[in-house]
Amino acid sequence: MASLEDIQKFKRCLEAAEQGDSEAQFYIAFAYDSGVGVQEDKDEAFRWYMKAASNGDDKAQLMIGVFYEKGIVVKPNIEEAFKWYLKSAEQGNTTAQNQLGTWYFNKENLNLFSKWWNNNQAFKWFSKAAEQGNPNSQTNLGYCYFEGCGTKKDCAAALEWYLKAAEQNNPIAQFQVGCFYENGITVQENTAQALKWYRKAAAQGFKHAQERINAMSRRIDSNPKTVNSESKQPDGMSDLEALIMFLGIVLLLSILVCIIAATMGK
Repeated sequence: MASLEDIQKFKRCLEAAEQGDSEAQFYIAFAYDSGVGVQEDKDEAFRWYMKAASNGDDKAQLMIGVFYEKGIVVKPNIEEAFKWYLKSAEQGNTTAQNQLGTWYFNKENLNLFSKWWNNNQAFKWFSKAAEQGNPNSQTNLGYCYFEGCGTKKDCAAALEWYLKAAEQNNPIAQFQVGCFYENGITVQENTAQALKWYRKAAAQGFKHAQERINAMSRRIDSNPKTVNSESKQPDGMSDLEALIMFLGIVLLLSILVCIIAATMGK
């Protein structure tokens, strides 16, 4: 049941929407789409999304694309969906940009997407969205760099983008970062780091991560030495750096002992 606050907000926005305010039009469409403050009505949602989209609202343009792609109250029309996704993407909407990249990259249904199958275009749109912080596109861009799709193969760049997405809790990216550390791809092999990222992905239900955790756990149980000594060091610290730090601490303690001894001698 709609709250009084939602109902009042709907009425206020409806007045603005009827006067041509595109943001208000988008809100009215969203309200009808999700049943917030008003009874759900997909036909009305589409009508208001179209009004807002025609007035240049990128979020509404994205939703018109979704309605046409999925056939919500309109006949499915991939051409129309693509047109509206493109309009939204060109205005900087990262969800639309990622959607375009996905379509350009898609190989699974060539009858549907073959005309847009273009790795260079996929890389272009993934890059645009990734640079704006979209974690799905950051993950997809990492894949492009790893496989050399639409760009030169670059595993270091792949890890960089996977890490950006992983830090935003994208489970696929977290799994990929785990793979990099487990297999020593552009980084030193680090069982602790691999398990750390696999566990983050597994906690979000990514089953492949749990499979790797199980496999690594069995390997560790059979040979405990496979756990990297690095796991006991701060992240990013090499063996040489750890040794230098240790020697520095020893030197400092020696100096303090000498100072104390000299003071007591006085």
